[in-house]
Amino acid sequence: MTDYLTFSLFRAKPDTESFDDFLRGHPETQKKVFGEWNLKGTGPLSTNGIEAGVKARPNEEELKEMEKWPTPEFSSGWKSYFKDKPDKPVIHYSVISGWFGDHMLVPPGKFFTMFHFLEYPFSRGSTHIKSPDPYEAPDFDAVSIEPTSSTQFAS
Repeated sequence: MTDYLTFSLFRAKPDTESFDDFLRGHPETQKKVFGEWNLKGTGPLSTNGIEAGVKARPNEEELKEMEKWPTPEFSSGWKSYFKDKPDKPVIHYSVISGWFGDHMLVPPGKFFTMFHFLEYPFSRGSTHIKSPDPYEAPDFDAVSIEPTSSTQFAS
């Protein structure tokens, strides 16, 4: 879900190998990359560009800290969905070789992007459509509530 995704952009040294020139549409780079892919099935197009990744779960000390403001609601979600499922990470961090955003917004150069997202997000509150009029504001309640037995979590 993109609502739970953030990107952090970092400048890399000019001689760093990255997807940046390819994504910018640099003709020589694109010719080289497509040529290697078409000839051998290798090169930058044979990868998703992720250089490293980490899936993480909070430790006992962090869980204790999250019982306090601003995240006391996390405890109920942790207990019902994550606690007894050690294969379920809470968050994922990865590093990509290049800027996978709008290159018109950054100066020319080489970059790497760190992105973070919740593996299994769950929400509190509700949004309800009140009218067939698309311009009428919905009933939006962002209040944190304890999950009930009918609360569904993504799997």
